[in-house]
Amino acid sequence: MTRSLPVEPAATLSTLLVLADAREADGHTLLRLGHQQNALLLARAAELDEWLHSHGKSVLLLAAGEQCLPALTVLARHPQRALGALLLSPGGDLAAAAPLPFPSLTVCHPPQAHWPRLTSTVAFASRWGSRLHTLRGEGDAALGELRLLLQQLRQQVEGWPQGNL
Repeated sequence: MTRSLPVEPAATLSTLLVLADAREADGHTLLRLGHQQNALLLARAAELDEWLHSHGKSVLLLAAGEQCLPALTVLARHPQRALGALLLSPGGDLAAAAPLPFPSLTVCHPPQAHWPRLTSTVAFASRWGSRLHTLRGEGDAALGELRLLLQQLRQQVEGWPQGNL
């Protein structure tokens, strides 16, 4: 009789990493989500680079605001380790954005005076080849929505062929 070991989906063999600035509202929200999901919380892209050099696991990245581009620049140096990314209200130089070789979801707030990044978020999503989602809620409602989006991204990652990363 032949027995085989269960094969774990890629998403369960990965580490969830959050790169965000707690001083920004979106960064604070992603850090809260990461804390709830037992993610590794990082403050700078250099910490992400150090972690990738010292650990062999694949990663699912959550990043917010000005942290998105530096984090994706680091992941570009380790494409075989990146399973996917959820990017909230990205900022920075659009010219530095390039298509991503892994599933991604770019999230923004609806157009409001205190969330001015809708247009640039759409442009980043287009450049990255990322799926775009506009949040319907704020505060705890947005956090719950992000939790569901992360779950959807994890499901998408489980079906992603790792050899093509």
